[in-house]
Amino acid sequence: QTICEGESVTLSLKSVSPAGTTVEWFDQGVSMNEFSETIIATPTFTPGSGHQSVYTYRVKANYSNCDEKYYDVEVKVDEPLRGTLQAQSPICEGNSSRLDASNYDATSYIWRSVSYSGEKSGVEQIERPTLTTEYYVEMSRGTCSHTDSITVQVNTKPRISYIDSIDIRAREIVMLPDYGTHPFTYGVDNEPIDNNAIKENLVFGKHSFYVIDALGCHSDALDYFLEAIKIIPPPFFSPNGDGDNDTWDIINIKVYPNAVVTIYDRFGKKLAEYKGSAESGWDGTYLGREMPTTDYWYVIEIKEINKEYTGHFTLLRR
Repeated sequence: QTICEGESVTLSLKSVSPAGTTVEWFDQGVSMNEFSETIIATPTFTPGSGHQSVYTYRVKANYSNCDEKYYDVEVKVDEPLRGTLQAQSPICEGNSSRLDASNYDATSYIWRSVSYSGEKSGVEQIERPTLTTEYYVEMSRGTCSHTDSITVQVNTKPRISYIDSIDIRAREIVMLPDYGTHPFTYGVDNEPIDNNAIKENLVFGKHSFYVIDALGCHSDALDYFLEAIKIIPPPFFSPNGDGDNDTWDIINIKVYPNAVVTIYDRFGKKLAEYKGSAESGWDGTYLGREMPTTDYWYVIEIKEINKEYTGHFTLLRR
């Protein structure tokens, strides 16, 4: 017979003759003090090169104390399934976990879980649970079977609620409560992450904000477009020293400190060039000489937003 270790087996002698013959059972050469024709035995598995070993019992038949004979009875014993289920746990919401039962070295695997209907087979399973979930696997090899279970813990990932405007070039990442594990670190684009939810000195254009929690779970990236500030070149100025429009100052130009402003006369001669970070605009002079009342042309180059503005304005002397 073949059994799994830990089970019992019934061993019976089909016939004993002649009448009056006595029998005695031995286990590994030691008398079991069993003298009936049927016994119940519990053999053990002997480790070797495989998952099955042979356990031998011996029966001694004796007739009138003068004639003894020995008979061997073999029982095949399958090794019980021993091992440990392995899985990535905990995992972040949205990630997958590999469930592995390979170190049981079974021949059949049946998986079940409340997270899906029916059953799955195979030594491994790739699961993507949305909540903390327990998985069960029924395994068999030969006459042995075993059921084990493992729980995959799912941690919620942080969630960005919205991006709040703080200043012209500053935005704050506002989080939804009750998601993710504090403390958070905050990132934008490819800049280094830090623990400050406010991101400053942003260039105008598209940005991608994201958050990482204490367990390494990443939020979904939130794309945000930082709208460029419109500049307004004034149509005229009057540099007469009255404190009103004495310089040609472009509205909002300081938002673009690296912008380059160039001014020309009507013949194309360059009269002035300065950056957006300058304290003030053009004062209406060239090489210390006051320029006359007439129209002048400008070119404003803002590389940050890949734009160039051109036009003209009037210098008035009153």
